[in-house]
Amino acid sequence: MRNLLRFIVRYNFTIIFIIMEAIAIVLILSNSPVQRGRMSANVNAFSSVVYKKAFQITQYMSLRQANEKLAKENANLREFTADLALDSALVQKDFDFFPALVINNSINKSFNYLTLDKGSNAGIETDMAVVSPFGIVGVVKSVSPDFARVISVLNKQLRISVKLKGSQYFGSMNWNTRNYMEVEVSEIPSHVDVNLGDSIVTSGYSAIFPSGELVARVIEVSAATDGNFLILRAKLTNDFKHLNQVYIVKNKNKKELIELEKLTNEE
Repeated sequence: MRNLLRFIVRYNFTIIFIIMEAIAIVLILSNSPVQRGRMSANVNAFSSVVYKKAFQITQYMSLRQANEKLAKENANLREFTADLALDSALVQKDFDFFPALVINNSINKSFNYLTLDKGSNAGIETDMAVVSPFGIVGVVKSVSPDFARVISVLNKQLRISVKLKGSQYFGSMNWNTRNYMEVEVSEIPSHVDVNLGDSIVTSGYSAIFPSGELVARVIEVSAATDGNFLILRAKLTNDFKHLNQVYIVKNKNKKELIELEKLTNEE
């Protein structure tokens, strides 16, 4: 209270001036329609300037975030294409890659799907792999002339054969339905040395995914109930909330492989 009194005493003339100015403005506005109109116009003009600047700042921040995201995607795309170049002979011989855009996607269901903007008119067929520069995405389930429906990695019906990068120990990967960024890998033998951060990649033991496509990284290791196998909890390298550009992968040898395996199974 003492400090308040000191402040009032020290700045009494300023305080009285502000009060008198406020009273004068109120009296002018209440008695003069012209002044009210001028004041309203000035306030509106000032508000317009403020809103315009705020909008420009918001647009700038959004553009900056978009540029940062594009830069990250381009960096991953360069890494992705570099990895392909390391094995370009195999890629050119065995696989075709079709770029596509994600136009619909879900992540909060037990059975999630994506829709892509490429269909049979672009050569897309069912059971083709879908990948991105960040990792695998899913498998083409159905196609129309201009669109493709993809069963997502985030679908508990989808199981994918995977392995630990740099080893030949393979297992089965499935989404745990609890977290859109996590999957579980089973059937890895219990004697295998697995470390946190180890990469999980596609095994190549199918006619769908090329071998070595990045899937996830290990964040937890535990023993299965039978004690013979491990259960790995892993974080996906793809953020399915922000999927945009993907690639549909065609295995040129798929039909030959299927026919060969069919003949072998019939023996």
